[in-house]
Amino acid sequence: MAVDEFVPLDKRTVTMSLVCVALSMFLTALSQTIIATVLPQIVAEFGGFEKYTWAVTSYMIAATVAYPIVGRLSDYYGRRFFMIVGMAIFMAGSVLVGLSASMTHVVAFRIVQGIGGGITMTCCYVSVADLFPPKERGKYHGLFGAVYAVASVAGPVLGGFIADRYAWHWAFIAIAIVGIPILALTVRVYPTHRGASGNQRLDYPGMVAIVFAIVPVLCALSVGGSHYEWDAFPVIGLLLFGLTMTAAFVVIESRAAWPIMPLQIYSNRMIRIAVIVTFLTSLGLYGIVIFLPLFFQVVAGLSATDSGKLLVPLLLGMVVGGIVSGQSLSRIGEHYRIQALIGSGIMSLGIFLLTTIDEKTGVLGSGVYIVTAGFGFGWVVATFSVAVQNLVPFALVGAATSALQFFRSAGGMLGLAVLGTVMARNFSSDFYDSLPACVKEALPRELIDEIKDNPNVLADADGIASVESRIPDSGSECSNLRENLFDSAATTLAGALKDVFTIVAILVAVAFVIVAIFPVSFRSAAANGDDGDSSESNFQEH
Repeated sequence: MAVDEFVPLDKRTVTMSLVCVALSMFLTALSQTIIATVLPQIVAEFGGFEKYTWAVTSYMIAATVAYPIVGRLSDYYGRRFFMIVGMAIFMAGSVLVGLSASMTHVVAFRIVQGIGGGITMTCCYVSVADLFPPKERGKYHGLFGAVYAVASVAGPVLGGFIADRYAWHWAFIAIAIVGIPILALTVRVYPTHRGASGNQRLDYPGMVAIVFAIVPVLCALSVGGSHYEWDAFPVIGLLLFGLTMTAAFVVIESRAAWPIMPLQIYSNRMIRIAVIVTFLTSLGLYGIVIFLPLFFQVVAGLSATDSGKLLVPLLLGMVVGGIVSGQSLSRIGEHYRIQALIGSGIMSLGIFLLTTIDEKTGVLGSGVYIVTAGFGFGWVVATFSVAVQNLVPFALVGAATSALQFFRSAGGMLGLAVLGTVMARNFSSDFYDSLPACVKEALPRELIDEIKDNPNVLADADGIASVESRIPDSGSECSNLRENLFDSAATTLAGALKDVFTIVAILVAVAFVIVAIFPVSFRSAAANGDDGDSSESNFQEH
């Protein structure tokens, strides 16, 4: 199936399209983080605390499902159509979330918003291949990494401002309002990409199979260890069903004439390495993002605001790492393996340093470690984003780019589930034993069990106040019940989180070793003879 390779566009079209893509990416990334600071208000208004995490995970699951499907369809029908449709769905979902009348509505409409956001984000990343030639793509992937990071920082701040000054509803309605001129500009200036030639038949069985493969597994990862034990029937059932459908999906795609996820993209060793390393490093990144604030609040005694600020160096590191990597690729050439070694090596060093932090580690030292880990991750993401787009024929660029997005998201969700379970179980098993005997005798067992089962109760002012109100004023042999209780909790949590960071360090080190031991060539598809008429069938390992 012959398709057109990259076709240069005039400078004005490229510039205006880049503005559209950057703004669309910023808005969709903003919606993923703005929820963090408005969720308490939503729960306070509607109740439904048991659905608290689903307001976040419902968006992530919907977006993750959209990535591979839209990535491939955009290869057939062009990115412009899906950019427009994705933004329209995203804006509609944002309005619906803002108008929600119950927690159930919020979760349901976040799914709509996630579908639109997933479609838009996929097209944003793939658009680099539409707008720029291979040698220039590195610096723009670095730019998009910066846009995403800025949105990640701005989201919670903006959400808190709107929620405090107005109401949480306006945080989502404002996103939709701002999206109107962005959508209008996209309709006006984004170029039409002709896509593949021929009469493609949509791979409906593949699309259905991938949905039923992804959703149950991600749902199981979301509820396992929190709502249900990992060996509970709902979790086991979802995992088994999802894995069964994954096997069915592979069979369907191997036989489909026009597969939604062409399996031949994995025939290239560099693509396989990119997918595996992206999965492992994303798993590690989410471990840092989720559990470092808990460490700083409970162990180091910082406020929620101050602990959140310590994630800013992580995002800044990601921005700088992505930009430096992108510029290196554009200026030095397509030495993907060397670049990947540098990035994964720096990230491994940063996370190894994080395994050494304790309550005595200063803010400056912690910040240096966090910046190092973020710098390495940003370097890895930019390197593999460029490598994947440059190593596949143009006909497969959407499918390959979205596959990388999918495994990045799946790695993050697996990290949340598995590392969260490790932390909770290690803390739960050690906390009671760490308490002095006089504390066990003086405190109500239900209070000790509450902290044992949920150390997050000590991570915010309200939770701490609730615990303190239930500590007896006198009648104990302990000189200071509160100090003994909180010190034991901090010490135990520090040990549990150190185990988490150690696992993360091992996983990222494995990613570094994978890059180091598997030799790959550094030539793009164009360099291998696909100059102007690449086909899917001639994409072989090189």
